[in-house]
Amino acid sequence: MQKDTLSQYVKRKMEKSIANAEEAMNKSKWAEAALLWQEIIKKFKNDAPPKVFAFLSMAYRFQNDIEKASRVIVQGVENFNNDKIILREYKKILQAQKKGQMDGKTIKISQAHNTTHILRHISQNDYRPSKQDRYSSSSKKVNVTHLEITTKVGCQNMCPYCPQDLLINSYKKISDVTYLQLSKFKNIVDNLPRNIKINFTGFCEPFLNKSCIDMIEYANSKNREITISTTISGLQMKHIDRLEKIPFSLFAIHMPSKNDKFLTSNNYKQKIKKIIDSNISNKSFHCHGKNILLKEIIEHDNFKIKFIPPISRSGNLQDIKTLGKTGPVTCKRNYSHPVLLPNGDLVICCMDYGLKFIIGNITKNTLNEIYSSDKFIEFLELNQNDTGSLCHKCDAYGVQLSKSDAKMKKHTTS
Repeated sequence: MQKDTLSQYVKRKMEKSIANAEEAMNKSKWAEAALLWQEIIKKFKNDAPPKVFAFLSMAYRFQNDIEKASRVIVQGVENFNNDKIILREYKKILQAQKKGQMDGKTIKISQAHNTTHILRHISQNDYRPSKQDRYSSSSKKVNVTHLEITTKVGCQNMCPYCPQDLLINSYKKISDVTYLQLSKFKNIVDNLPRNIKINFTGFCEPFLNKSCIDMIEYANSKNREITISTTISGLQMKHIDRLEKIPFSLFAIHMPSKNDKFLTSNNYKQKIKKIIDSNISNKSFHCHGKNILLKEIIEHDNFKIKFIPPISRSGNLQDIKTLGKTGPVTCKRNYSHPVLLPNGDLVICCMDYGLKFIIGNITKNTLNEIYSSDKFIEFLELNQNDTGSLCHKCDAYGVQLSKSDAKMKKHTTS
């Protein structure tokens, strides 16, 4: 059993080691995480909390090494036979065996432990994987309201408060589809639930894809509510007249500041002036830098430029400090704004520039399937940890939960 006699120094050392392992888990570095969890067990032995055994098993399981995962979780059951996270992971190991994820191998956990006895214990304690801990029906509780569209990967603007290098390098590892094709966009829109709004606010300037104007018009023809956030880089002057016919719920123009690289040429200024004079609906102007360029043009026409301080993008920008949170967290928007990539993949949200949480592909799966996927459930589980998830570092939408709120949040996802 876990001792209460650890010195404060040892406790702090162990907590730091656990935080490092959780960070590796959050980055989907399963092999690295497994080594870190192993080191904690080796160093602190039975003083290590139950989640260390569960997460080590999980790290092996995510690498499809069910044999090693089985041995670890049996050790966890022996040390903490009433712990719910241990029992939940134990049950997942059994489920993995039944799904044949062992390439023909058979690991009989029952030889090391009485499986029937444990499953009876789970049942008697209302562990299914319990009313509070079950995430498998979470798709019924996540109401996707917006789909954020990334029309292209690789933005030429390279704004200092947007981690484009991280995005580009991460995307190269999974796909060579740089541009979202109009035909694919149409197919996606046609198959979306009617209530979902289309936001051209993804990981890149939308108009750098020449088909963006056609995508906007198609979404409008399907009676979709449309929002756009743009620097107008890539927008052709002749397309401004077409944009006047779209009833945007928001047409947000990101104005350049002194540190931005995107164009402020004469052509750019002419486009800004034409947009100001146009009948494009619900125009607004904002900036992320304090030394705003072209301010005189905007404010001369009685528009105001709103300054929005840059954020760390959930720790993805090292030079911007994130406040961070500890303990269980959730999303202020209830995970309702996934981001579409050009290859059809869905990313959990607009902060995930490292593409660590691709929860499915919308051209291959329905939203219900995606929000019931193992990847999404794993993301929710990481949010129940003390640190390490995307939401723990999110200063925009991450919300820290009290213990009572955390229990209620788990309950409402069951």
